[in-house]
Amino acid sequence: MARAANVGSRPRALADKLHAIRICLAWCCPYRRGSKGHLAAKTVSSLVKISHTEGKMKFSLPYSLIIEATDEPNLLGFFSPDLEGFIGSGHSIEHCIDEAGQGMIEHIALLEKNDLPVPPANPKARIIIQPIESNQGKSSLTASIRNMFEKLFRNASNEKIARATARLIPIVGSGMAELIPDKDIEKIIGEIHGITVEQTKLFARRLEEITQDDGQRENCGAIAIVGSGNLEMLLHSPRTERIILGEKHSVRVETLWGGSGVNFARRLLSTGHIVLPVLPIAEDHAGKQIRDAMKMSAREGGIWEKIHEYWGQLKLFNSSVKTPTSVLVIHESERTAFRQQAKTKEGYPNQLKAQIDSLYSFCDSPSALLVGHVPRGNESPESIAEVLDYLLGKYRNRTLIYAVLGSSQLQLGWKFWETRIKDDIDIFQLNLSEAKRFFSDGDRPATVEIVLDHLREMNVSTVLTMDKFGAIATFSRSNDIFVVWPLIDSSDVYDSTGAGDAFAAGMISVLAGVGKGFSGHDFETALAEGAKWAGAACRTAGGSGYAPGKELSTFIENNTECKRNNVETRKYDNTRELLRLVDLAYPVVISPLPEKPETGKQETHRR
Repeated sequence: MARAANVGSRPRALADKLHAIRICLAWCCPYRRGSKGHLAAKTVSSLVKISHTEGKMKFSLPYSLIIEATDEPNLLGFFSPDLEGFIGSGHSIEHCIDEAGQGMIEHIALLEKNDLPVPPANPKARIIIQPIESNQGKSSLTASIRNMFEKLFRNASNEKIARATARLIPIVGSGMAELIPDKDIEKIIGEIHGITVEQTKLFARRLEEITQDDGQRENCGAIAIVGSGNLEMLLHSPRTERIILGEKHSVRVETLWGGSGVNFARRLLSTGHIVLPVLPIAEDHAGKQIRDAMKMSAREGGIWEKIHEYWGQLKLFNSSVKTPTSVLVIHESERTAFRQQAKTKEGYPNQLKAQIDSLYSFCDSPSALLVGHVPRGNESPESIAEVLDYLLGKYRNRTLIYAVLGSSQLQLGWKFWETRIKDDIDIFQLNLSEAKRFFSDGDRPATVEIVLDHLREMNVSTVLTMDKFGAIATFSRSNDIFVVWPLIDSSDVYDSTGAGDAFAAGMISVLAGVGKGFSGHDFETALAEGAKWAGAACRTAGGSGYAPGKELSTFIENNTECKRNNVETRKYDNTRELLRLVDLAYPVVISPLPEKPETGKQETHRR
């Protein structure tokens, strides 16, 4: 088995990824046990001769080796046409030869250990170096892998394949991205445990399906979303009429859809992103309206036909909750929100976990996971935090995780979340008022500097949104501060509800295509995009608007500010005066939190 080279952002190369497949293919090898001429591992070891003297490399191998370029400039692939299933990679020709020599010894030893046949040495072994353009524009390495899969299909009824697969495939690498998307190889691993002889044909057909077109298959690039959902009843007050408690007022009433999960999903769907939502909504009238609103957004984005089958495999509704309704009173550029506490029944946390399981079984490696506020209903904050732990445990180190936690989760405090944010979350977003409470010392809210100092020490990328006034951000691998200036004047703001959710959705629309290894430049680009999405949200009513994709494109087209660079990078020491000014503009009062809200009680918030 060839060892993989750590090259750039690819710590595990093709050789590691194909380890289990090699073993399966070895069972299909045309050389039978007991055939004459096969080599022992110690014989191969004596035939491998590689030395480095005075900067020069001398080598001799028992099998031919083909080294060829790949699409990546710092990565070469190699395989042996004489040794079935032997594939590897390196970052230079010399490195490939070194890896191949040691890899051949290990590969033969592995075959012998598993009582598998070993092909005879090639007395005329050669090393061939060729560009990727060979084989009619397709990589010979890919063609070789394809041939091996075809051999697997032809021998699918052989009991030995099932034995080897069930025993060895769990140690397959994390990718095989050139051939099989991560989520598919993991799905195969789950399918083949306890496999029977009769099931091998089904297994082979599954492999053939996902390796069609020379092992390439389009990755859907889905964005997984976990967050709240509710109906929003909007009361639009005339600008000329001042709202006075105790008086009668004439208002225009409109029903839309909101909650962090719905806000994320509708904005991303309407701009053509594939979304897999997990929302704690019931299959009641309100829940069905939310589902239909998301369908409408998917049609707006032109992707409904592509994703409706996906959604059919998700547990979209939660039977232990009643879909809540919020009331927003909008007057000029201010709004007052009355949020209904979700009514939940016993088993609500387990139902949430079942929804997460349905997501994971369908897509265990999405391009990004966006986590918003998960309502706790009648449950304690700790019980919902346990659900989030369950979610993060499934997706940690598998995908980019962007968290916009809600008040129910933030009540647990910084000490509770410190390790989880550090170990599991790639980007952590709060609005500034939440952040000051989150890092407060007793009844004293934290200053912006204290908040940033905490987060910079954790080396976590952070976004602090300021409602309609932009954002302040830090990047995990930089000491600089990013100041995101707003793209609209305060006089242009109609309703800032959901602006923070829109900001996060805009950022993830950029970073989902990059993944966990996003750079500082990627982060800055995402901040600029988030500001556009938030600006568009402030011009419309409700958390997710009516047609968010159209509203966004209209905003960008008609707003000249969107054409300028509104993200400023500053040295931290040069930003302190600005941060103190922000503190004065955002005073926060720490008020006692209720131990447990009454079911169905309305909570009032004014911003």
